[in-house]
Amino acid sequence: MISTLGFFGAGDLTPTICTLVRRIREHVSGSKDQGIEPPWSPKSNGLRGSRNRFIGIIREVCHGFDTTLLRTQANDASYMIPAIHILNGPNLDLLGQREPDVYGSVTLMDIETSCRAAAAELGVALVFRQTAHEGTLIEWIHTAGDAGAGVILNAGAYTHTSIALHDAIRATRVCVIEVHVSNVFQRESFRHMSYISPVAVGLICGLGPSGYEWALHAMARLLRQKEM
Repeated sequence: MISTLGFFGAGDLTPTICTLVRRIREHVSGSKDQGIEPPWSPKSNGLRGSRNRFIGIIREVCHGFDTTLLRTQANDASYMIPAIHILNGPNLDLLGQREPDVYGSVTLMDIETSCRAAAAELGVALVFRQTAHEGTLIEWIHTAGDAGAGVILNAGAYTHTSIALHDAIRATRVCVIEVHVSNVFQRESFRHMSYISPVAVGLICGLGPSGYEWALHAMARLLRQKEM
């Protein structure tokens, strides 16, 4: 089912939604008259084929449709991708007060607000979490992996010490982008070693809080490509 809250913008959309549903029904009914099964039929060509056919139906019934109330999306299938999990490790809750000359004055709550706004523009669901506990991070990675979600991971100091996080990412085969607010390669030598990088698809560091948003856009694109 399409979430009307995720697909449509604000306003009284009852007439718009009803009209769209009616046109979908008419389209499917016409297809059945031609011997074409609807995308949710068990006789349809598999789950992926069904999903693609349903997207095709949406495109056809929306042709010429008044889309002024529809949210603009970078990709018309982006709402179909799994959620993106942004996971933060120890001491990141202190952003804004911890070494502002290194990390700046932006708080983790500010970063979450910006990321939620970016996720809304991309049409993707977002899970944003922070913990000081290594085991909790590992459990969250397991959860994301089971759901087929993408993970943007700033593991903090665990980046340089946690073989367990490395193993969790490798075992679940979850798609991970590693993020750091500061440029770790311009800092102490012990920060140059990452147990995350060998099992991550990419690394963004040194771009400040905006690195999270860059990672969010990149992850949304990776997940869309994976779903195609």
